Amino acid sequence: MSDTGGWGAAVLLGGGVLSRPGLPELLDRTLSRIRATGLEQIAVLTVAADPAVVEIAGRHGAQVIVDSGPRRGNAGALRAALGSLVGDTVLVVNGDTDTSVDIGALMETHAGRADCTLAVVQVDDVSRAGYLRLDPDGRVELFEGPTDRLAVSGWAHAGVTALSREAALLIAEGVPASLEADLVPALLLAGWRVRAAVSTGKFEDIARA
Repeated sequence: MSDTGGWGAAVLLGGGVLSRPGLPELLDRTLSRIRATGLEQIAVLTVAADPAVVEIAGRHGAQVIVDSGPRRGNAGALRAALGSLVGDTVLVVNGDTDTSVDIGALMETHAGRADCTLAVVQVDDVSRAGYLRLDPDGRVELFEGPTDRLAVSGWAHAGVTALSREAALLIAEGVPASLEADLVPALLLAGWRVRAAVSTGKFEDIARA
Protein backbone atom coordinates (compact mmCIF):
# COMPACT_ATOMS: atom_id res chain seq x y z
CA MET A 1 0.00 0.00 0.00
CA SER A 2 1.28 3.46 -0.88
CA ASP A 3 1.47 6.51 1.35
CA THR A 4 -1.90 8.17 0.64
CA GLY A 5 -1.21 11.49 2.37
CA GLY A 6 -2.81 14.29 0.35
CA TRP A 7 -4.68 11.78 -1.81
CA GLY A 8 -8.41 11.36 -1.69
CA ALA A 9 -10.20 9.76 -4.61
CA ALA A 10 -9.63 7.26 -7.37
CA VAL A 11 -11.86 7.60 -10.41
CA LEU A 12 -12.55 4.94 -13.02
CA LEU A 13 -13.64 6.58 -16.28
CA GLY A 14 -15.86 4.95 -18.86
CA GLY A 15 -16.82 1.95 -16.76
CA GLY A 16 -20.49 2.42 -17.50
CA VAL A 17 -21.97 -0.22 -19.77
CA LEU A 18 -20.39 -3.68 -19.88
CA SER A 19 -21.39 -4.45 -23.45
CA ARG A 20 -18.11 -5.94 -24.72
CA PRO A 21 -16.72 -9.38 -23.84
CA GLY A 22 -14.26 -9.28 -20.97
CA LEU A 23 -15.30 -5.86 -19.65
CA PRO A 24 -16.98 -7.14 -16.44
CA GLU A 25 -13.81 -9.04 -15.56
CA LEU A 26 -11.68 -6.00 -16.42
CA LEU A 27 -13.80 -3.74 -14.20
CA ASP A 28 -13.56 -6.20 -11.31
CA ARG A 29 -9.78 -6.58 -11.73
CA THR A 30 -9.15 -2.84 -12.04
CA LEU A 31 -11.25 -1.94 -8.99
CA SER A 32 -9.42 -4.60 -6.96
CA ARG A 33 -6.07 -3.02 -7.86
CA ILE A 34 -7.33 0.49 -7.06
CA ARG A 35 -8.74 -0.65 -3.71
CA ALA A 36 -5.32 -2.04 -2.77
CA THR A 37 -3.92 1.53 -2.79
CA GLY A 38 -5.94 2.37 0.31
CA LEU A 39 -7.41 5.55 -1.15
CA GLU A 40 -10.33 7.03 0.76
CA GLN A 41 -12.83 7.10 -2.09
CA ILE A 42 -13.31 5.07 -5.26
CA ALA A 43 -15.81 6.23 -7.87
CA VAL A 44 -16.92 4.76 -11.17
CA LEU A 45 -18.10 7.44 -13.61
CA THR A 46 -20.75 6.10 -15.95
CA VAL A 47 -23.41 7.27 -18.40
CA ALA A 48 -25.92 4.68 -17.19
CA ALA A 49 -26.55 2.73 -14.01
CA ASP A 50 -25.83 -0.68 -15.48
CA PRO A 51 -26.84 -3.20 -12.75
CA ALA A 52 -23.69 -5.24 -13.41
CA VAL A 53 -21.52 -2.14 -12.85
CA VAL A 54 -23.35 -1.31 -9.63
CA GLU A 55 -22.90 -4.89 -8.38
CA ILE A 56 -19.19 -5.07 -9.19
CA ALA A 57 -18.54 -1.59 -7.79
CA GLY A 58 -20.34 -2.52 -4.56
CA ARG A 59 -18.05 -5.52 -4.04
CA HIS A 60 -15.09 -3.11 -3.91
CA GLY A 61 -16.71 -0.36 -1.84
CA ALA A 62 -16.87 1.94 -4.87
CA GLN A 63 -19.64 4.41 -5.55
CA VAL A 64 -21.22 4.81 -8.98
CA ILE A 65 -21.64 8.37 -10.27
CA VAL A 66 -24.06 8.58 -13.19
CA ASP A 67 -23.73 11.41 -15.71
CA SER A 68 -26.54 10.95 -18.22
CA GLY A 69 -26.11 14.38 -19.82
CA PRO A 70 -24.41 15.22 -23.13
CA ARG A 71 -21.20 13.37 -23.94
CA ARG A 72 -18.33 15.25 -22.29
CA GLY A 73 -15.20 13.26 -23.10
CA ASN A 74 -13.13 11.74 -20.28
CA ALA A 75 -11.80 15.10 -19.02
CA GLY A 76 -15.25 16.69 -19.17
CA ALA A 77 -16.72 13.77 -17.22
CA LEU A 78 -14.02 14.10 -14.58
CA ARG A 79 -14.65 17.85 -14.27
CA ALA A 80 -18.38 17.30 -13.85
CA ALA A 81 -17.75 14.83 -11.01
CA LEU A 82 -15.00 16.81 -9.29
CA GLY A 83 -17.33 18.35 -6.72
CA SER A 84 -18.24 14.85 -5.48
CA LEU A 85 -14.61 13.78 -5.03
CA VAL A 86 -12.52 14.21 -1.89
CA GLY A 87 -8.87 15.12 -1.50
CA ASP A 88 -6.27 17.29 -3.21
CA THR A 89 -5.13 14.67 -5.72
CA VAL A 90 -7.16 12.32 -7.90
CA LEU A 91 -6.06 9.01 -9.37
CA VAL A 92 -7.72 8.65 -12.79
CA VAL A 93 -7.93 5.24 -14.50
CA ASN A 94 -9.37 4.67 -17.98
CA GLY A 95 -12.03 1.99 -17.67
CA ASP A 96 -11.33 0.53 -21.11
CA THR A 97 -7.60 0.07 -20.51
CA ASP A 98 -6.32 -3.32 -19.42
CA THR A 99 -3.07 -2.54 -17.64
CA SER A 100 -0.87 -3.97 -14.92
CA VAL A 101 1.19 -0.81 -14.35
CA ASP A 102 2.34 -0.23 -10.77
CA ILE A 103 -0.20 2.25 -9.40
CA GLY A 104 1.68 2.60 -6.11
CA ALA A 105 4.87 3.57 -7.95
CA LEU A 106 2.94 6.18 -9.92
CA MET A 107 1.57 7.66 -6.70
CA GLU A 108 5.07 7.83 -5.22
CA THR A 109 6.45 9.48 -8.38
CA HIS A 110 3.68 12.07 -8.28
CA ALA A 111 3.74 12.99 -4.59
CA GLY A 112 5.10 16.51 -4.11
CA ARG A 113 6.85 16.51 -7.50
CA ALA A 114 4.16 16.99 -10.13
CA ASP A 115 0.77 18.46 -10.98
CA CYS A 116 0.09 15.59 -13.37
CA THR A 117 1.79 12.21 -13.60
CA LEU A 118 1.20 9.76 -16.43
CA ALA A 119 1.88 6.02 -16.29
CA VAL A 120 3.90 5.23 -19.40
CA VAL A 121 5.04 2.04 -21.11
CA GLN A 122 7.13 1.22 -24.17
CA VAL A 123 4.99 0.11 -27.13
CA ASP A 124 5.58 -0.76 -30.76
CA ASP A 125 2.85 1.60 -32.02
CA VAL A 126 2.16 4.84 -30.13
CA SER A 127 -0.70 5.81 -32.46
CA ARG A 128 -3.10 3.78 -30.31
CA ALA A 129 -2.37 5.45 -26.98
CA GLY A 130 -0.61 8.78 -27.48
CA TYR A 131 3.07 9.66 -27.88
CA LEU A 132 5.29 11.09 -25.14
CA ARG A 133 8.79 12.54 -25.18
CA LEU A 134 10.58 12.44 -21.82
CA ASP A 135 13.66 14.23 -20.52
CA PRO A 136 16.34 12.25 -18.59
CA ASP A 137 14.67 13.10 -15.26
CA GLY A 138 11.28 11.71 -16.27
CA ARG A 139 9.60 15.02 -17.01
CA VAL A 140 7.22 15.01 -19.96
CA GLU A 141 8.39 17.41 -22.68
CA LEU A 142 5.78 16.55 -25.30
CA PHE A 143 2.50 14.68 -25.30
CA GLU A 144 0.36 14.00 -28.33
CA GLY A 145 -2.90 12.12 -28.01
CA PRO A 146 -3.84 9.06 -30.09
CA THR A 147 -3.39 9.73 -33.79
CA ASP A 148 -3.15 7.47 -36.82
CA ARG A 149 -0.25 9.47 -38.23
CA LEU A 150 2.23 8.34 -35.56
CA ALA A 151 2.69 4.60 -36.08
CA VAL A 152 6.11 4.42 -34.42
CA SER A 153 7.52 2.78 -31.29
CA GLY A 154 8.11 4.79 -28.13
CA TRP A 155 6.61 5.82 -24.82
CA ALA A 156 2.82 5.68 -24.61
CA HIS A 157 0.30 6.64 -21.96
CA ALA A 158 -0.94 3.50 -20.20
CA GLY A 159 -4.32 4.88 -19.14
CA VAL A 160 -3.50 5.76 -15.51
CA THR A 161 -3.01 9.39 -14.41
CA ALA A 162 -2.45 11.23 -11.14
CA LEU A 163 -3.84 14.75 -11.21
CA SER A 164 -3.90 17.57 -8.67
CA ARG A 165 -7.27 19.15 -8.03
CA GLU A 166 -5.87 22.50 -9.18
CA ALA A 167 -4.89 20.99 -12.53
CA ALA A 168 -8.29 19.29 -12.89
CA LEU A 169 -10.01 22.62 -12.30
CA LEU A 170 -8.44 23.89 -15.52
CA ILE A 171 -10.93 21.72 -17.42
CA ALA A 172 -13.74 24.02 -18.55
CA GLU A 173 -17.13 23.06 -17.13
CA GLY A 174 -19.75 21.87 -19.58
CA VAL A 175 -17.34 21.63 -22.50
CA PRO A 176 -16.38 18.25 -24.04
CA ALA A 177 -12.68 17.61 -23.42
CA SER A 178 -10.12 14.82 -23.42
CA LEU A 179 -7.38 14.28 -20.85
CA GLU A 180 -5.00 13.13 -23.55
CA ALA A 181 -5.85 15.52 -26.38
CA ASP A 182 -6.75 18.65 -24.41
CA LEU A 183 -5.77 18.78 -20.73
CA VAL A 184 -2.24 17.34 -20.73
CA PRO A 185 -1.06 19.42 -23.74
CA ALA A 186 -2.57 22.52 -22.09
CA LEU A 187 -0.72 21.80 -18.84
CA LEU A 188 2.57 21.43 -20.72
CA LEU A 189 2.00 24.64 -22.68
CA ALA A 190 1.28 26.55 -19.46
CA GLY A 191 4.39 25.21 -17.71
CA TRP A 192 2.72 22.92 -15.16
CA ARG A 193 4.78 20.03 -13.79
CA VAL A 194 3.97 16.92 -15.84
CA ARG A 195 5.96 13.76 -15.07
CA ALA A 196 6.07 10.17 -16.27
CA ALA A 197 6.00 7.05 -14.09
CA VAL A 198 7.75 4.45 -16.22
CA SER A 199 6.34 0.93 -16.00
CA THR A 200 7.09 -2.43 -17.57
CA GLY A 201 3.53 -3.61 -16.97
CA LYS A 202 1.01 -4.92 -19.49
CA PHE A 203 -1.05 -2.41 -21.47
CA GLU A 204 -3.94 -2.87 -23.89
CA ASP A 205 -6.53 -0.30 -24.94
CA ILE A 206 -9.68 -2.43 -25.16
CA ALA A 207 -11.61 0.36 -26.92
CA ARG A 208 -9.13 0.29 -29.81
CA ALA A 209 -8.50 -3.44 -29.84
